[in-house]
Amino acid sequence: MAFGNLLTHTLYVRIAPDAVLIRSSNSDAIWSDEALLALRAGPQPSVLAAGAAARLAVAQTPGATLSEPFGHPRCLISDYAAAEAFLKHALLSYLKLKRVNRWLAPSPHMLLHPCPSPAQAVGALTGVEHRALRELGQRCGARSVELIASAALSEAQILALMQRGPARG
Repeated sequence: MAFGNLLTHTLYVRIAPDAVLIRSSNSDAIWSDEALLALRAGPQPSVLAAGAAARLAVAQTPGATLSEPFGHPRCLISDYAAAEAFLKHALLSYLKLKRVNRWLAPSPHMLLHPCPSPAQAVGALTGVEHRALRELGQRCGARSVELIASAALSEAQILALMQRGPARG
């Protein structure tokens, strides 16, 4: 085991069409918010706000649009760029909640738990969805990404997965 792995914590990230939840193996802090993104219109769209604050930002900014990065009727990711922007915002918000300097925090191992809506949950995730979710976690700064392919997890199961650490292999 490398020295860097001893310092690295595990993040559990549950992504659902309507909300995202983040928690860590070394903290009791839990961050949760609506999966919404307010975008400023233009040739290069910019993020105005994320989460519940996005609704207010759209109402106050002329020309702004509301995006649901995980709200597609057939798959979990509707807009990859918006999903990446939202998840980066969520991870930074979680670090602020824990009062951690993002430049000093080591890259976490990420347990990514996609929870599609009942209409989407026709079968297992496709290979394309697996790759998109793994790359999403890596582009947001994770050292490694492990997908959890379970419909629902109890609190004890989540804690056991986080204490286990990254999967070997």
